[in-house]
Amino acid sequence: SEVSSPSWLSRYDLSDPHPKQLHLPKKLSEASGLAMSEDGRLFSHDDELGIVYQVDYRTGKIVKQFSLGTITPRGDFEGIAIKGEMMYLAASNGNIYEFKEGGDGQRVSYKVYHTPLSERNNVEGLEYDKATDCLLLACKNDAGKGFGEYKAVYAFSLKEKKLVTKPRLLIPIKSVSKKSHKGEFNPSGIAKHSSSGTYFIISANGRSI
Repeated sequence: SEVSSPSWLSRYDLSDPHPKQLHLPKKLSEASGLAMSEDGRLFSHDDELGIVYQVDYRTGKIVKQFSLGTITPRGDFEGIAIKGEMMYLAASNGNIYEFKEGGDGQRVSYKVYHTPLSERNNVEGLEYDKATDCLLLACKNDAGKGFGEYKAVYAFSLKEKKLVTKPRLLIPIKSVSKKSHKGEFNPSGIAKHSSSGTYFIISANGRSI
């Protein structure tokens, strides 16, 4: 039997064979993370340096860029999230960088929060969850001890500034990998729909959502 689509899905034309595409500049050839501010501006970041870009989503052009710290930190940056005036970058080793938006060419101060996650977990997705005031971190690889047959999404509490030990979401590897037919489902991005509360988790090498 057919399953009716949620009403918010009608805003997306998933059957369009030629959807609108934007060609980003070379600086963003690997746009590991995207986030919208509350006033509707799009931000992305460099994948190896703590540099944030504001991008015009209508043209793909860079509006401005600013850097973290007096000496720009290096890392494998994999996601960006925004809560009010605060911005966050997540690195694959589980480190979270907290800072405020800067002007074009400006260098901004930042804080680093070290979590129990590591390169073994390989954080590849970051999203702000307003309902729980947490950052959601999607792990591409190891889900943690006792969760060998799953992929995990952990929550970092912005109130307590620490990682919640128990995973927020657990995804059974066998069920999602079997459906994709393109390889194992290894999360590389996460987003939460603002009105429906639905989580969207993407796997690049599994070519699936």
